[in-house]
Amino acid sequence: MKILHVIPNLNKGGAERLCLDTCRALQNIQGVEVLLINLYPENAYSFLTNALNRKVIPAKVTPSISGKSTIEINHLQQELEVFQPDVIHVHLFEALMVVSHLHFSAHLVVHFHDNMVQFENFSWRTLLHKQKLTSFFEKRIILKALKQHKVSYIGISEHTYQYMNKVLPRSVQKVKLLNAIETNRFHASPESQRSNELTMIASLVPKKAQHIAIQVVAELVLRGINIRLNLLGDGSEKGKLQELTKKLNLEQHILFHGNVDDPERFLKNSVVYIHTALYEPFGLVILEAMAAGLPVVCTDGGGNRDLIHDGENGFLVTSTKPEYLADKIEYLLKHEDKRKQMGKQAQHFAKEFDIEHYATQLMIKYSAM
Repeated sequence: MKILHVIPNLNKGGAERLCLDTCRALQNIQGVEVLLINLYPENAYSFLTNALNRKVIPAKVTPSISGKSTIEINHLQQELEVFQPDVIHVHLFEALMVVSHLHFSAHLVVHFHDNMVQFENFSWRTLLHKQKLTSFFEKRIILKALKQHKVSYIGISEHTYQYMNKVLPRSVQKVKLLNAIETNRFHASPESQRSNELTMIASLVPKKAQHIAIQVVAELVLRGINIRLNLLGDGSEKGKLQELTKKLNLEQHILFHGNVDDPERFLKNSVVYIHTALYEPFGLVILEAMAAGLPVVCTDGGGNRDLIHDGENGFLVTSTKPEYLADKIEYLLKHEDKRKQMGKQAQHFAKEFDIEHYATQLMIKYSAM
């Protein structure tokens, strides 16, 4: 079976990492040939892509209501005709827009890595918001184009799956297939010696709300608990978060590490994983923390409800008030046996999401399409 995966680039992100790990796992299955195509050259995972059949083929489709659309897909169409895939698996909206304009007979798989806002249903608000109106126009173009093909849709969480059921035609095939990670990469014994540290991995953007995590540390320090927080990631909010850290006199307690290639190093040295996202379509980093034997304390971001069994492998805190998150972390720090027990349960839970098992399940779905 020939499988083509298409994603705009390989910047740091959950969708990009899952796409990459999936391709690497699929290529180890006998009788499977995988090609990964990026529309742009950016690659934050160069240390993982050397063994992949990967090509960068620039392509762009920019629809215009005025009729002056930009369609640059010739090179990608030529590559498609050479490779002759049985399945085209597309990730993220930009790649979907491009692929929907290609000519092919392969089965198309559209992966919803979050609740793609471009697929929102029409409402009176659509007319009042230029971006919403543009998105609705783009959705109509895509759905019209896809009527010519065999298409299946994959959602990464129950939250996203329910969204798909709302915004996609009832007649299309919709599948829920939760995300996966390389569990062996992150494995560490919950019994191992660890520092009094927390870790959070996420882009420094508003929806990830790292300011809440910083305020949680401030609350813990106020309670006399000596704790440090490792913030892994980069983004537009970095300056504001550094200012908040300085304002709260937490420079010795909050460490900004930027984007790193080895997040497992920080997870294996931490006692608790904290995640304060206001919206989380799934939470691959939460799984990574669990694989490292860490209980998770997180806010309710929607998709991460599939991962947290409250009081068993972590705590799902419905409030964003820092003191409530601090209560859960303080409890885990002061009850070592409970923390280690929850870490073991988290690790056991994470094993169900190993990428090799995921690739096998994906192949079953490919074959049934």
